Amino acid sequence: MLLAALGLALLLPVFPFALEMLALRRMSHTAFGTFMALEPAIGAVLGFLVLGQRMAPIQLLGVALVAFAGGGRAAWWRSCADQQADAVVADPTVATG
Repeated sequence: MLLAALGLALLLPVFPFALEMLALRRMSHTAFGTFMALEPAIGAVLGFLVLGQRMAPIQLLGVALVAFAGGGRAAWWRSCADQQADAVVADPTVATG
């Protein structure tokens, strides 16, 4: 019994981390960051649906702020990349310095 508990204690954090690293290799950093920001919201929804756990309003606000910050960061990063691309098209010397 103790050996099984030790095995689970070792595997439970390692398996999701390994999957995240595989996803990071295959996705853009922006998309990966957005999904990671949504992780608390997904956990909260699964906790409610599977376990029947209810969150206090302040906890819901915290989850929403984390998800919003991740999405906002991704949108900001995309906007900066678009502006950089527009600057290069307008003046090709911008890309070379």
